[in-house]
Amino acid sequence: MGNTKWIFKVLAMGSVLMACSLFSITARATDYYVSNAGDDGHSGTDASQAWKTVEKVNNSNIQPGDTVHFKCGDTWREQIRVIRSGTSVNPIKYTSYGMGAKPLFLGSFSANDPSSWKYMGGNIWSLNVMTTNKTLSNMSLNLSGESNATLTQNGLDCNLQITNSGGANDTANSIRLSTSKFSIQKNKYYVIKFTASTQAGTCTIPSIEMRNESGSYYYGKFQKGSTLNIDTTAKNYKAYFKAIDTKDDAVISLNLGKIPLVNGSLTLNFSNIKVEEYNDLVPIKDVGNIILNNGDENCAVKKEKAECVSQQNEFWYDDANDNINFYSVGNPADKYQSIEIAIINNILEQWGSDVSVKYIIYDGLAFKYGGAHAMQISKSIHTVIQNCDISYIGGGYIFDGKNEYPCDTTANPPVKERYGNGIDIWNSDANITISGCNISQIYDSGLALELFDANKSQSNVDLEENKISNCEMSFEFINEGSGACLTGITFQNNTCRDAGFGWGHNQRPGVGRQMKRGAHLTGELIPPSGTTNTTNVSISNNIFINASEECINMFAPVDSSTGKYTCLSMNNNKYYQPYSVQPPNYVINQTPDGVKFAYLKNIGNWKYWYNAGDQNAYVSAMGVDLNPIFNYYLPAPTNVTAQCNNYNSLDVNFTWTGDVGERYALYKKHRESGASPEMIAVNLGSGDQYQITGGAAGGQQVIPICDGAYEYYVARVDSFNNRISDFKTLCLSIKYILGPTNFTLTGSSDLNCDFSWTGAGQRYGIFRKPTGSTNAPVKIAETTDTNITVHGAVGSYDYYVAEIDSSGYQISSNSNQITVVK
Repeated sequence: MGNTKWIFKVLAMGSVLMACSLFSITARATDYYVSNAGDDGHSGTDASQAWKTVEKVNNSNIQPGDTVHFKCGDTWREQIRVIRSGTSVNPIKYTSYGMGAKPLFLGSFSANDPSSWKYMGGNIWSLNVMTTNKTLSNMSLNLSGESNATLTQNGLDCNLQITNSGGANDTANSIRLSTSKFSIQKNKYYVIKFTASTQAGTCTIPSIEMRNESGSYYYGKFQKGSTLNIDTTAKNYKAYFKAIDTKDDAVISLNLGKIPLVNGSLTLNFSNIKVEEYNDLVPIKDVGNIILNNGDENCAVKKEKAECVSQQNEFWYDDANDNINFYSVGNPADKYQSIEIAIINNILEQWGSDVSVKYIIYDGLAFKYGGAHAMQISKSIHTVIQNCDISYIGGGYIFDGKNEYPCDTTANPPVKERYGNGIDIWNSDANITISGCNISQIYDSGLALELFDANKSQSNVDLEENKISNCEMSFEFINEGSGACLTGITFQNNTCRDAGFGWGHNQRPGVGRQMKRGAHLTGELIPPSGTTNTTNVSISNNIFINASEECINMFAPVDSSTGKYTCLSMNNNKYYQPYSVQPPNYVINQTPDGVKFAYLKNIGNWKYWYNAGDQNAYVSAMGVDLNPIFNYYLPAPTNVTAQCNNYNSLDVNFTWTGDVGERYALYKKHRESGASPEMIAVNLGSGDQYQITGGAAGGQQVIPICDGAYEYYVARVDSFNNRISDFKTLCLSIKYILGPTNFTLTGSSDLNCDFSWTGAGQRYGIFRKPTGSTNAPVKIAETTDTNITVHGAVGSYDYYVAEIDSSGYQISSNSNQITVVK
């Protein structure tokens, strides 16, 4: 355990609700309820008076001790923003109420309407991701600032000429270009669009603002856009704002800073100037992913530019025109039942500003289909995230910058960096607990601790009992900031499966930070200065199953005398890496926690191949329930043919196509048993064809074919005789001894029937079926005697007696039939 000693840390997860109720004694806490059927005009303080939107929660004055309950089974397509703090005894909590699936928060919009897709030819379908509410016409630019600039207006086009009489090539004069005044409504979005170029040289516009004409009040929160770099090529530019109030005197200002001149002057040309109003939509900075049929059809493949889109399910996001261009043979909405467009926006943000956000709990929520992070925690102290589900996250571009890229993303020129973590802890944070979460299908990391900025710190972070699967990296921790400190990190009792087998792996370009990682653990703990300030990191009691590239990818200082990491410890972890062919030129070594492995050296990093033993032993040793996450197996053997002879034969003959040198095992289970098949023979031959003949001379092994109805299977096993493939069904073998004789109805009264028979067995079962039915008889009673009284059934029924084993399974043929009518 780490050092997170907030009171919630020492309570069992199931006790958190009770803890909240106890805390309510010391504060006048309020419970708020949110439902898709609610109304933001309600009080929110009762389920019958629930609010409707997340935005209502975001804008409400949530106080220490308050709990926000989202209704189970409901879905929101809004961002949760948490900026208010609780206290140590009165935390703020976000959780659920009611029955059903966890409240679901989507970072996407659906594109299931065929009419919203427009055919562009060549199997390209276009989808506009933002719908304009109205365009504000008659927009022009007005000049304010120093007198050495002249603005010439020609309708909606204009040019700005800046001169310096001294011939200097730069000026520090403050120049502002503002649009005409227009009306805005609170919470609506506004975008300015224009075309701009210079006659010579370049100009950077460092800031854009939506405010009143005098500049004394800001009317909008900047939502999207980047520093405008204008050169001699005419390009389209835009910037988005969200109105924070309703006003009729808003303007959008382009604020020019220190401008480089060419021979003492610079001319800027502007055209096509317009401001557009949108409804309550988040401006889409980028589309990170398109999820098809809820992931059952995997995901579309994002490309860097239009000409790269040439195959089914490839797409390109045209940021300039807010369009998705999707390659599909036929309308995508007709082809797929569900299409989710994952946009760049963290689904939940907990960001401190001047002061940290403190004492927050998230319990029992679900997050899906986001193009950035599912949850990002930054500048926060004392945060608990537990029992949350996160899936299909990431894939958007991390920067807005525009560059040209080759369609071959494995080439040397750098490509845009895509990103997205399940839960991202960013820069300065402390006392964070993440436990009991299910995280899967993440473009980058399931869990990530990131320190990039100088002199930031993260401390006392506990990551426990999470299930992480199909992420590029299960757990990533980075400390690359100069003077940044990472300390007191605990990663324990987690189950990590199939790193590098998620939706994003094959879309990664394979160069730089975008390389195909496919690792359960990735540590980047050596900053540019070469001196790490990372201490007390513990990775223990975890299970790591199957990684596409490397189990561990660690860039951390190592003690040359011991070979162990100097800033972290790894203890009692379990590794399982199945492989079909033993890696060539491998050698045996051991991990820093002493676990033996075979490794290959691969591009300067260690590539680990683990084959560490019985999966059931892991479950027992770890004391945790791994279902359903612990279920990785290779494909079953193929081309199986088999003949299992019935009744008195002991022969079981079967063949299949296998790999030379691999090990196979035979398994069986009773037809009526719900248990897993048990192994009865192993190491079957060394070639492609196998024959097992039970009890016959010359057979490879004697297979104990039991009396009764048994199903037989074959599967691959590793060198420890642990199954590593799915089962392949061989056949059903029915071998019955002769059944009892002289089965007789000796008496009948009311519904009771008295039976007797002749036999020398240990145990018997009475079976019956409706007269005329083709179904198998069903056992209704058992006895160790050769007579029994059973309760009959109304109607006509056929009765039998047969021998059974100690498990109650039939091992003999049925006796003669007796028909009883009641």
